[in-house]
Amino acid sequence: MNTFVRYFNILRLLKPYPKRTSTTDIQKALHGLGADERVLRTIQRDLAKLSKDFQIDGDEKSPRGWCWSKDATVLLPGMDLNTALTFRLMQAFMRPLIPNACLMAAEKHFTEAARVVNQDPQGHHQAWLEKVQIIQRGQPLLPPTINEEVLGVVYQALFNDRRFTAAYCKRDGTMMDPCTVNPLGLVFVNKTVYLVCTLWDYDDIKLMPLHRFESASPLDTEAREINGFSLERYVKEQKELDFPLSEGNIKLVASFSPGAAYHLRETPLSNDQEIKNKSADEVIVSATVADTSQLRWWLLGFGDQVEVLKPKKLRDEMIETAKGMAQRYCSAKS
Repeated sequence: MNTFVRYFNILRLLKPYPKRTSTTDIQKALHGLGADERVLRTIQRDLAKLSKDFQIDGDEKSPRGWCWSKDATVLLPGMDLNTALTFRLMQAFMRPLIPNACLMAAEKHFTEAARVVNQDPQGHHQAWLEKVQIIQRGQPLLPPTINEEVLGVVYQALFNDRRFTAAYCKRDGTMMDPCTVNPLGLVFVNKTVYLVCTLWDYDDIKLMPLHRFESASPLDTEAREINGFSLERYVKEQKELDFPLSEGNIKLVASFSPGAAYHLRETPLSNDQEIKNKSADEVIVSATVADTSQLRWWLLGFGDQVEVLKPKKLRDEMIETAKGMAQRYCSAKS
C-alpha cells in the first residue's frame, strides 16, 4: 500500500469527536485493506504528520486514540456543490425531522456545505436557496414550546427502540400519573409535533402532543412491537389527526360557487369525485370522504360559497352552525 493510499485510509477511519479510534484499531483495519501488519510505528508517525495539516487530535492514552477535532469542518472529502446544496436544503427544511444525535453528527457537514455553497463562483446554488420556500396552508400559528430535554429523550428513545418514563399534562390541565411510554413514531402537523405511542403494556394507540410532556427520562427497556402496526397506515387509514366523528366514510354532495370549486378540479377530494355544472353560478361536487371534524372546518372556511346538500345529517349540522353564527353576530353590540 503506497503512502498516499495509506494516508487517505487513515483519515477515512477516523471518527468525529469525541469517538476516538486507537492506533491498533487503525493498524488492524489497514491490514484488512492489504497493508503490512507490522506498520504500527509507521501509522503513529503518519498520524503525527497528518495532524499538522488536518484537523485531527490524539489523546495521551496507550494505545493512543485519534479523532477529527471538535471544531473540524472538513469531514467529507471534496464535497461538491450539488452535495453541499442538498445538505443546505436538508438543514433548512428537514431539521425538525432529524434525531438530535444525527443532527449533532451532521453539524460539521452543514458548516462545510455552507462554506462550499458560499464559494460558488456563479452563485447558482446559493440562489437556489432563495428560490425555494415551503408554505403551509391555514392560519399561521406560532409553534407550541417543547421542553428541549423531553425532545432529546423522545428522539433517542425512538432512534434506539427504547421506552421512557414521562410526566404528561392532559388537555384539561390535569397531570397524568407518571407513565411508561412505548414510542412508535412522530407525526408533524403544521407547527405541532405528536408522539404516536402506547402506555405501559397496553396495545391501544395514543396520540400525545410533545409540548404537553413536562418531563421525560430514558429507560433501558426495549420498546414493544405492536403486532401489525404501521405508522404510515395509521396516519392514512385511522385519520386520527383529522379528528374522525365516525368510523365510515360519507358521500358528500355540495353546491359550490365556480371559483370556490376551481381548485378541486386540480386537487380532487377523492378518486370518485365528480363535478357537474348546474348553472353559470353553481357547480355540484360529489365525493366519498372521511367523516371528520377536519371536513367540517374545511367546508365552513368557504363561508357562503358552499352549501352542503347531502348527507342530511351533515347538512343539518351546517344549518345549525350557520344559525348559531348568525345569532352570535346579530346579537353582538355595535
